[in-house]
Amino acid sequence: MSGADRRAKLIIEAALFAAGRPLTVEEIRRITGLKKKSVEVFVEALSREYSARETSLEVGRFGDKCFMRLKPEYAQEVSQLAPREVPPGALKTLALIAYHQPVPQSMLVKLLGCRVYDHVKQLKEMGLISWEPYGNSKLLKTSERFADYFGIERGNKEAIREYLMRKLKI
Repeated sequence: MSGADRRAKLIIEAALFAAGRPLTVEEIRRITGLKKKSVEVFVEALSREYSARETSLEVGRFGDKCFMRLKPEYAQEVSQLAPREVPPGALKTLALIAYHQPVPQSMLVKLLGCRVYDHVKQLKEMGLISWEPYGNSKLLKTSERFADYFGIERGNKEAIREYLMRKLKI
């Protein structure tokens, strides 16, 4: 295998890992610039390599989608370690907390309504926010886990705001 082929296969492997979800052959083709057939060949090669290594991970295809995942026999054993996704409604609440922190919960209720109480509870359970008493309300701010979860520098409010502006295209 040439150096260019090896690099292309490694980029496909990295894409499957980083995505955390199945990718279509077309998505991989756009990332790598390879032809469809080459993507298919490299995914099959990765699948054989992972199988031969007898690891807890597998690479494969299901229809037009390619994936890297834990083998089912190992997934259950480590499921408590897998990051939970933030539900869309709670994500909006989290974005407001992150951007305006520290922010009174009462202000978020005025902006978003009573569902904020459920969102705050979810976010607290996920470890993404912390709070302290603030009169009859709570003063909300993001936690260190928030920074780790989104790959943002811990404790840097400006970095958090820049990240949100970039992601939300503000």
